Amino acid sequence: MERNNRISAICAEKPSFYAYTLDSPSDLSYTGRKGFCRKEEFIMEQTKERSRWAGRLEVVLVMAAGEVFFIAAHYISIQLYYIWRFLLLAVLPLAVIPSHPFAYMGFTRKKIGKQLLFGLLTAVILYLVFAIPSQLILFQLYRPEGYRLILEPCFPHMTSGEIVKQAVLLIISSAPEEILYRGYFQNRLSFFTSSKPARVVIQAVLFGMVHFLNYWPDIFTPLAFIQVGSTAVFGFVVGWFYLYKRDKEFTILSAMTTHVVYNWLLQIVVGSSMVPA
Repeated sequence: MERNNRISAICAEKPSFYAYTLDSPSDLSYTGRKGFCRKEEFIMEQTKERSRWAGRLEVVLVMAAGEVFFIAAHYISIQLYYIWRFLLLAVLPLAVIPSHPFAYMGFTRKKIGKQLLFGLLTAVILYLVFAIPSQLILFQLYRPEGYRLILEPCFPHMTSGEIVKQAVLLIISSAPEEILYRGYFQNRLSFFTSSKPARVVIQAVLFGMVHFLNYWPDIFTPLAFIQVGSTAVFGFVVGWFYLYKRDKEFTILSAMTTHVVYNWLLQIVVGSSMVPA
């Protein structure tokens, strides 16, 4: 900002001899105020372009580290899995942002209660609109003869220790994904495109596709495609709210709450099972 102001002031007020204060001998061909401004603008554009490509490289490397982790997760212990998941999906994206990474992603202490409430309501709506219908579709595809699908609470069949353990694991696994895909990737896609809707779509597609690895090696099955599709829709809705309702208390904390509560509903609160008809 200071550099832009300095250049504007020079272009507007200073005499032509400033044209000869540039470093390269070729700069002498630029005479007068207009020549100086043209050269300075060119240098600024070069700097911006170098910064743009450096940002693109950073995004590629960070996201590649996350994707490689998802592949390697099938070959490491569960303890290492959660440690590396937290480091690569949460710590690394925050670490590479040069200044104020929490503010960059939208973390704020203002109206935390409203942020959490928005995230909770979004999770419930997404569960009712997308999760239950997708389970019904899967049931129709995989229903054994003579069985019916029922939705019932999961927690009566779990001990209190199992509930707490599962809840903690869901927080550790779900919250870092929001930091990586919405807080980091969706924002940093500005290095690739100025279109805000495109950023939401791109991050949602990648977020959905990485969940193919949950079905490795049987990724080309109706089950995998339905689950990945519903995950991409989830990522799109949360990303859209995060982008366009960020000033209305749907912050990155809201997105993390949505993700955690949504998975709670799927795996702890309400589940589906098949019973004899």
